[in-house]
Amino acid sequence: MNFRLLSEYPELSREERSLCHMLIQVETPPVTDSPTRRPLVVAIAIDKSKSMYGEKMQATLEAASSLVNWLTRHDQLAIIAYDTNVEVVQPLTPLSDKFSVIKKLENVRVGTATNLSGGWLQALRSVEAADVENAFRRVILLTDGMANTGIVSTPELVKIAEDHFSRGISTTTIGFGRDFSELLLRDVAKAGGGNFYFIDGPEQAQEVFFREFGDIAALFGQGLEIKLKTSPGVQVKEILNDMPFQMQDDGSVILRPGDLRSDDLRNIVVVLEIDGKVAAPYSEGLLGAELSFYNLVHGSRLERFDAGVAMNFKARPSDGYNKTVRLEALTAASARAMIEASRV
Repeated sequence: MNFRLLSEYPELSREERSLCHMLIQVETPPVTDSPTRRPLVVAIAIDKSKSMYGEKMQATLEAASSLVNWLTRHDQLAIIAYDTNVEVVQPLTPLSDKFSVIKKLENVRVGTATNLSGGWLQALRSVEAADVENAFRRVILLTDGMANTGIVSTPELVKIAEDHFSRGISTTTIGFGRDFSELLLRDVAKAGGGNFYFIDGPEQAQEVFFREFGDIAALFGQGLEIKLKTSPGVQVKEILNDMPFQMQDDGSVILRPGDLRSDDLRNIVVVLEIDGKVAAPYSEGLLGAELSFYNLVHGSRLERFDAGVAMNFKARPSDGYNKTVRLEALTAASARAMIEASRV
């Protein structure tokens, strides 16, 4: 278990106020001592036809969001939504910023007919194009109805499944409700080297999504809290990642980022305002952090870790910066901007 704080700048002005990004990293170990599992390259093709309106769509999107959190930084995910047309909700991307992917899922809206082949083929194309060595590649095809536009012939769809499976891409099919073509989905899953599932009601959606991948990315810890303790002259101005947090009367901040998965890396970026005139005497302990969580691998025992960061204050600080921190700050800010643009 690694817990660390990284500053964007190695030096700050001791004469004026400065804004500085601080990166909080929580890195969990693999669930076992065995070699790292094969990375997953997954695409979900979601039927958003008119009949999915209401509980069906809500349950599907919630299950897909949970799967996003279930996967780790080693994995890549694409999300395709289809009705008459095909929408690339999320191009294939490494899951370093899960929040923006989940927000895009929340903006999926139901449409008209069911172009099953169009959505499925786009998902297959996304997975096949991934340049990931030794990856396990799978498409999850979900529908609640009959394919009524695009390719609708069962033999043709089965041939697509066979061809892609021969190239290392499997297809799992999920039938939602009672109006889908069970025979078609079973045949596609069989030819595609995947599994077939039937979901009778919305409450089963998450169970099916997780059953598909077994114990990969096992849950490592719950009840995660990170308490940030600032020295005089330092103030937490903003949390760039979307998560619950609480400002304390003493100026400290408690972050609650959610559950921890095994073999994962959680990056959290905060913006600090630092008054050099006040903070300079405390340069060796500018910001401290305490991590606590219940370790599910070791009997749900409560564990605590500490981290801190020092800072050099100079009259003329250098222009250097930490590239990792800058990249994570830009990624988090971009995700927030994309979500706001989508909302507008």
